[in-house]
Amino acid sequence: MKIALCTISFRHQLISFEELIAFAASQGFNGIELWGTHARSMLETIERAGYSEDPRALLKQSGMAVSMLSDYLNIALDIPLSQIEEQTERVIALADWFGVSRIRTFAGERASFGVTEREWTQYIERLQFVGDLCAAKGKRLLLETHPGTLADYLGSTLRLMKELKHPSIGLNLDFFHLWESGTDPLISLERLDPWVDYYHLKNISSLQHAKLFEPHNVYSPSGDRRGMVPLTEGAIDYRPVLEQMKRLASFKQAERYASLEWFGGNTKDVLTRDIGYIRKVQSALPIG
Repeated sequence: MKIALCTISFRHQLISFEELIAFAASQGFNGIELWGTHARSMLETIERAGYSEDPRALLKQSGMAVSMLSDYLNIALDIPLSQIEEQTERVIALADWFGVSRIRTFAGERASFGVTEREWTQYIERLQFVGDLCAAKGKRLLLETHPGTLADYLGSTLRLMKELKHPSIGLNLDFFHLWESGTDPLISLERLDPWVDYYHLKNISSLQHAKLFEPHNVYSPSGDRRGMVPLTEGAIDYRPVLEQMKRLASFKQAERYASLEWFGGNTKDVLTRDIGYIRKVQSALPIG
């Protein structure tokens, strides 16, 4: 399995892209999951005032690549398709510049239980529209399993993917978010495997701290981080998940990435520890 570092983990730190790449390479990461905010900032800096070194060259020299561009496409039902098309084309152009084929977004901005059948159909049509735009430019749209979206629990995610039936739309399986909705990670892995193209790995000390990952807390520099823990210390046991991943026939056939999505403090120390744990678990297992 290829493992990526999320630049969003460094969202509140002063660290250059060059330093981040050097750290990732030194710890054996295979790629960088690039947060859309960071990607736009780098490109705007280059276009406006030049850059000491092209970030794409830094990546190439390190032997890594951008594994996924993680952004937020607004498909709200009250905005016109022309606006959705415009924002999607901008994100596709950004992905092109960084040479990445995967674009992560969310399946709307409303929880599945609060959506009427008519609204559900409208969201499906909008996601298919975005999927068509991505397919035309050789991109793959990945919908993240996440609270407050149409992919907020296992049943809704399965329905979503079956109804979309789009060859260029897949899933970014965030085990934690389906676990907090009540689904065992091994069940998520098994049931959603036909659509999964990427994984997010993170953990929490107990279910009662799950709300720490809500956007208002995660994106706040002064947010509460006390329940955020390394993979080995949390309520989710990732060992059987990592073991089962390696046994999947689809896993052997596809070039899948998993990102370590860390939002707490001591970022470098935790990421170093977590990637070491994953490598240790998977290297101890025979393939098959």
